[in-house]
Amino acid sequence: AALALSASGGPRDVDAASPRTPDEIRQERVRGSIEDRVRLDLETAGGELDHAAIEVVAERGGLVVLSGRVPSSEAKARAGELARFAVGVSAVQNALEIDPALAPPAPAVRAGPP
Repeated sequence: AALALSASGGPRDVDAASPRTPDEIRQERVRGSIEDRVRLDLETAGGELDHAAIEVVAERGGLVVLSGRVPSSEAKARAGELARFAVGVSAVQNALEIDPALAPPAPAVRAGPP
């Protein structure tokens, strides 16, 4: 079996009966690069996104699909916004589910002066 790059940039086996064209390889590299950029933007955004579990998949033509769970509708909207503005992204399908259990615990409130 031949060796090729997966969308994430890692090697994968390729069936010798289905050789890939240079365009297919280039497209996989582009999708992997888009996925990396979106993941980095999400990982460094902070706030509620620190408590999210988000999968990022780039499709042909720059479509990015977000799936997984976030703690709130605000976090879902923020993730979609960050993905939409990443270089190479033409559209975002935001399939994130809201799971309030992922929300960080509220800070303790002190009664009276310290």
